[in-house]
Amino acid sequence: MNKPSEMPALSITLNGRKSSISLEDAFWQARKDISNTRGIGRRELMDLLDRTHEHQPLTFVVVASGMRRAWRRRCDRSG
Repeated sequence: MNKPSEMPALSITLNGRKSSISLEDAFWQARKDISNTRGIGRRELMDLLDRTHEHQPLTFVVVASGMRRAWRRRCDRSG
């Protein structure tokens, strides 16, 4: 697991706002998997998440979407 100071960061401009997000590798991989599954680019996915997060911090939304994807995968395998 990365130390907080070593977590990979993404600098991005969404809706004219500059933002930076630092997450653990597993969440960056989940973002990549989700965008590949949907057939959209990773920045396009970030824009979609930003538009739909309803006053939640964007980092939280990215983490939550990765966790939901992991949960669905686990349920699909066990069920």
